[in-house]
Order: sequence, then C-alpha cells, then structure tokens
Amino acid sequence: MGYATERFARRLRQLREAAGLTQEQFAKELKVSRGAISYYEKGERTPDIEFLNSLYDYFDCELPFDFLLGETDNHKEEHKNMFEFYGLTDHACEYLKKDTHIGEIISTVLEDKNFCGFMRLYKNIIQNCGNSHRGEIEYMSFLMTKVLNGIIEDALYRNLNLQYTEEEKKNMGEMLIETEKCLENFKTVENILIRGEEDLKNLNYTEKIHIKI
Repeated sequence: MGYATERFARRLRQLREAAGLTQEQFAKELKVSRGAISYYEKGERTPDIEFLNSLYDYFDCELPFDFLLGETDNHKEEHKNMFEFYGLTDHACEYLKKDTHIGEIISTVLEDKNFCGFMRLYKNIIQNCGNSHRGEIEYMSFLMTKVLNGIIEDALYRNLNLQYTEEEKKNMGEMLIETEKCLENFKTVENILIRGEEDLKNLNYTEKIHIKI
C-alpha cells in the first residue's frame, strides 16, 4: 500500500464516521458496493477518478480535493495557507475568526521575552526525553508550566494596562488604597466583634459557676 493510498484510506473512514454512516449506507450514497468502501478504507484498493468525483459531489464540493486525499487537515480552502504556515487546525482557524482578542493574546505571548526560552525547553523535551519515566515528565511539565504562567501573567498585565489612560490608572490606584483601608477597618471591627463574643461566653460561663456555688 502506497503512502497516498494509506492517507486516503484514513481520510475516507473519517469522513464516513463523521457523517454517521455505515459502510453499506455510504456505499449506497456513492453508488458503489459495500466491498469497495471496505477495500478503500483498508487501503487495499486505490480509488479511481470516478469514485473521487462522486465523493466530491456528495459533500457538495465543500471539501477541497487535497483534504479528501488526506494531504491537509483543513476542511476549508481559505484555511489552507494558515495551516501550511502555522500548523493550525480548522477549529483553531475558526476560533481566530470568531474572536479577534485571541490574536491579541497570542501576539502578546509570542512577543514575551521568555517565550523563546519556553520553546527551546519544549523542543528539547520532545526531542530528548522520549524514554523518561513519569516522575521526570512531571518535573519537566512543572518547569514548563512555571515559565508559561509567568508569560501569561505578563501578558495579562500588559493587556490590562492598555485599557486605561495614565490618569485612570492613578485613580484606580487611589481607589485600591481606599479599598485596602476599608478592609483593614472591617478586619478591626470583625476582631472587636469576635473578642466581644468571646467575652460574652466567658461572662456566661462565670455566671453559671457563681450560680452553682
């Protein structure tokens, strides 16, 4: 079985299962025998141009031929270049199209001074740690998570600051100071109430002792 046939065999099965069809149902839709579908999905037979054309028509020409042949994982033609350049899946492309803020987050993360170090660490782990035991992998995951947390924290801090002018930041700082003072006062009042409750309990306990005596 050639690589192209093997690749197509996997794609054909994925398409059929995604459509929720059995091999027999799929065969009827494409006007071939169930055996032909079975052969194609196992890679035991290479489909002819007529079958490929039927497959293309069945999906209303929505799927590009390079997807049907298994040459790309992107269903949509407009995502093809994005996949080739950046390795993005269709789901990732659709997410980027729906929410422009994702691009801002990605840009901020990629521009972080520590991101290159994160990628070097990631590549080194993938290339050199294939036989590592679970404890080593957990430790390396901890290191990567620590670096990534710092990157995300920096990204959030920068993007949050971009929303406000210097005057607004100053006002927010003053509000934060006032809030902290209020919290301190609240804690003071809370402590007084707690002490009052304890004194009341002690008083009640003392009264009970006097009554018994």
